[in-house]
Amino acid sequence: MVKIIDPSGWNWDRPVAMMIKVSRDGLVGQDRRDFIKTAGHQFLDAIDRIKFAKDEVPVHLIALGATEYWSPNRNGDGFLESTCRDHHRSFEKYARFYRNHKNTPKSPAYGTVKQSCYNEAMHRVELLCALNATKSAAERNKGFLADKELEKIANNESIPVSMACKILFDCCSACGHKAKTREEYCTPKMCKRGGCRDNLGRVFEDGHVLHVDNPNPTFFDISSVFRPADRTAYGVKADYLEKAASHQFMPGAEMAEMLGVIAPLELRFDDNDPFIPAAVRAQIKLACALARAEGMDLGPNPIFDRSVQTPLTQSQLQALGTPGSEKAASALAAMADELIFLPLNDFANWLGKASLVKSAAAILPAVYTRLTERLDLVQKIASNPFAPAFAATQSACSTAASLRGTHGLSEKSATDRGMLAAVRGVEAVSINPNGNSEAEKDAAAVQLAETYGLYKLAALHRAAGFDSNFNLTATLALAQNRS
Repeated sequence: MVKIIDPSGWNWDRPVAMMIKVSRDGLVGQDRRDFIKTAGHQFLDAIDRIKFAKDEVPVHLIALGATEYWSPNRNGDGFLESTCRDHHRSFEKYARFYRNHKNTPKSPAYGTVKQSCYNEAMHRVELLCALNATKSAAERNKGFLADKELEKIANNESIPVSMACKILFDCCSACGHKAKTREEYCTPKMCKRGGCRDNLGRVFEDGHVLHVDNPNPTFFDISSVFRPADRTAYGVKADYLEKAASHQFMPGAEMAEMLGVIAPLELRFDDNDPFIPAAVRAQIKLACALARAEGMDLGPNPIFDRSVQTPLTQSQLQALGTPGSEKAASALAAMADELIFLPLNDFANWLGKASLVKSAAAILPAVYTRLTERLDLVQKIASNPFAPAFAATQSACSTAASLRGTHGLSEKSATDRGMLAAVRGVEAVSINPNGNSEAEKDAAAVQLAETYGLYKLAALHRAAGFDSNFNLTATLALAQNRS
């Protein structure tokens, strides 16, 4: 279940979002004292530690309050203190600052979440965000200028903000009934308080507010919500936006349904889903992590230069077996166990598609972003013909071991090749990390790049099971895609 959570649905003692007046010397003087009055001491260390760019504006935002102290919000959603304390970090991992919950992978954001915390003294989740204050910040962060938000905050005006989260189920505060969808909410026959289906948000004579608790939430979106100028452009979404802005009652799940908000790909599948193999779910999460990392500044890497990583010969490629065969699966398993991932050039030669290497290489730096946007990614991973075998033969292991020095991505192999490249004066050249729009017009090249990306995804998933330095391995694997 996906929900929209409105922090204005709680009665705070201050605006939901407030600009933090950090000077060149940090948060000092009266500005520091004012911040402590409204937010307490808990975020001070973070503000002193985190470096904001000159063209980013730090904003302190209240996200949600613990039910035991703040009651549920006006939309009938509650979060126990243990839930707030244990799950606020998902804001840091998944959320960015959007508008009107337009939060697809292709939607540029207006800001980022620098840090989240559970304020123990105030019993609420708070966020430290950075909004893009200039076009330079927007371009650097691949987003938009947060002009509307910053103008309102600077004028001490409140901005309507809401968040999106995914939960496996919620629980009725009266009878404890668990529901995965609104259709499963309890009814008068099931619940002594009349059921959440018809009475959510009702206040009873004893003061109890019928609500649903939201255990194990994963927050993936923060959005400023503005009324659209043209209702016809939004359809039913305009109804949500107006109700959200005026704080009319509407269950959080209904809000998400009206807006058509869905969780990011890596959060859509339950870890216990019997219809999707665990290995496929794990590869989906890995693909999403790799897609996020594709935006990192990895820089050129000389360890993939041909002067230190000799391309495989035709006899070596033939020894891998026919692509898609059991022999090939065994060979790929043995290489993954040595942290060897075939370079694109070798992979294409093996498939007999050497003529497509140049175009496919231009697409490769953003291949995981591309794959995670495919609607059929689950099927693609499940039917990947280049997934490593369960076990490798002794012959395949011997062949892979012989390539460890020239092709392995272990720390030792990479360091040795880096030193060799330095001695030989190799100047690494890196491909544009954003890909090449002209190359993307070549359907065959796109197919090769995606096939290669799926191969490497499966190999990295295998390596993740034993590699104690997997973050380095994965980073080098992404750098390989740019070399």
